[in-house]
Amino acid sequence: MTKTFISPSKYVQGRNEIVNLGKYVEEFGKKAIIIGTSLDLDRTKETIEEALEKQGIKYEFKAFDSICSRENLINFSKKIGETDVLIGIGGGKGIDFAKGVSFYSKLPLIIVPTIASTDGPCSSIVALYNEFMEFEGYLKLLSNPNLVLVDIDLISKAPTRFLVAGIGDALSTYFEALAYESQNKNCLHISMGIAKLCYETIKENALEAIKELENKDIGKAFESIVEANILLSCLGFENTGLSLAHSINNHLPVFPETNKFMHGEKVAFGLIVQLALEESIYFDQVYGLCKELNLPVNFEELGVINISKDKLKNFCEILVEDTQVKNTFPRITVENLFLVLDKL
Repeated sequence: MTKTFISPSKYVQGRNEIVNLGKYVEEFGKKAIIIGTSLDLDRTKETIEEALEKQGIKYEFKAFDSICSRENLINFSKKIGETDVLIGIGGGKGIDFAKGVSFYSKLPLIIVPTIASTDGPCSSIVALYNEFMEFEGYLKLLSNPNLVLVDIDLISKAPTRFLVAGIGDALSTYFEALAYESQNKNCLHISMGIAKLCYETIKENALEAIKELENKDIGKAFESIVEANILLSCLGFENTGLSLAHSINNHLPVFPETNKFMHGEKVAFGLIVQLALEESIYFDQVYGLCKELNLPVNFEELGVINISKDKLKNFCEILVEDTQVKNTFPRITVENLFLVLDKL
């Protein structure tokens, strides 16, 4: 049985690490194009300019503020121009767009996250959406980013909600890995070990990390959670698999009220559903942690109130046909999923 392990070529995490960006760019050449939303570029432009100019790097900023769709990625890639490396900077949307542009332009990629809300900076997939912001599937890249540069000080400037959302996303890693491995049996020991370490790191450090962030006294707990959210979560899910928790997140747009919630917040809700369906021994522990972190654990906390039975049944019908769900819960039925969701 074939077993694989994938990861970014290099991961660097440290305090004020962005000042060394030019040195890392030099590993690819002397020309760089920086991609991000207008907001993210405005926030980081001065720091990036200083870091690149110090090493004599020629650079150009290219902003985008559109939907991460296949069509937009292809069109943007055609206008990239000559360069040695792309630098994607920002949050989930900006990073995904930069990864997609790298795929279509066949250029090496450095990712500099400004928040720790997802494991997207390290991953080899891009979430694609249509013009109505409906999820359309994943673009599978040929490889993970060449370098992920994580500046702890930069990430600590983001609101607490972003870090908590990242915890919600990473929290699902181990349990989705267990669901995947139970059916597919093709994960390396290191993959399952990392997935488990991700959960243990969150369990031990999450609450303290939030305190450090809110007290502006960044220490070991915060750095550990940033590592779990960005690196461990990615290595865990990409080398095992996703399951019901992420599938629920992908299809929650059928309830427009949930669109104002972040990816990790919705994944946390999906995880509660998954653990309830499994009657997992971890349910109480995870549920309790989610409550302490103010992550949503039911429909009402996602802003969805008074769901009709028909709409909930339709949601269940969509989920049981989802490929990730079929791959990890082959015997799931609309009826037993409905019973779990109806209680939340």
